[in-house]
Amino acid sequence: MIKIISSLFQERGQLISKQLILARKLQSEYVTNKVPFQLRDYKSLAEIQKNIQQKERFIVELMHKKDKIIN
Repeated sequence: MIKIISSLFQERGQLISKQLILARKLQSEYVTNKVPFQLRDYKSLAEIQKNIQQKERFIVELMHKKDKIIN
């Protein structure tokens, strides 16, 4: 089970890396095309990240509960 969770978090790290690359490309597009700051929608991205963090926290809590039951 720990191996599965470990691989999930590794995949999450890879996705975050890809997301950062895309965000940098998007930012450079905004700068070169002089898109107004108000049109940049970072709020939805923050909401997605918040949801992911909540799910990760839930997974960690479940791991701790299962570990307590086993030990």
